[in-house]
Amino acid sequence: MKPPKTHPVPLSRRLLLGAPSAMALSPNIGIVVAGPVAPPDPIAAIAKRWMAIKQSEDALLDRWSKLEAWLIERFAWVDLTDEEQQALLEAKELHVIDAQLDVLARERRECRAELVSLPTGTLEHLLVKLQVVIDTINPADNCAAHHLLAVAIEELEELIQAPTAG
Repeated sequence: MKPPKTHPVPLSRRLLLGAPSAMALSPNIGIVVAGPVAPPDPIAAIAKRWMAIKQSEDALLDRWSKLEAWLIERFAWVDLTDEEQQALLEAKELHVIDAQLDVLARERRECRAELVSLPTGTLEHLLVKLQVVIDTINPADNCAAHHLLAVAIEELEELIQAPTAG
């Protein structure tokens, strides 16, 4: 068995997109014919939303960090009172980002609640749920739990990818 990854396991594109419809090219008339369409997968849809929220949060946090560093250097930001920080025009974008992060955090909580309410019907669904869980655990806060979950996710991925005996 391979050593565990030390970073959170990303949701795979395959899991996020769900099982695609079978497509076949008709040799007689040269048109594409769609096969049976699978019903929408609510867990995959929530996982897509989760990842979009995460990407937005990461971009906002990166911008927030750069702005804060600039404010610290230029205005001694950490020495200002809350009232002074709120009044500083140069900090307006930082306050907007804070509000956006609050909205995204609420959306993440909603995604988690939706995932909890949906039954796990396949190993792939279980994997998606575990990947959302590991994304919420900061390795610095709980290294052992993060590591254990990372190992379990890797092993589950191997089980899913393993050819079935038949």
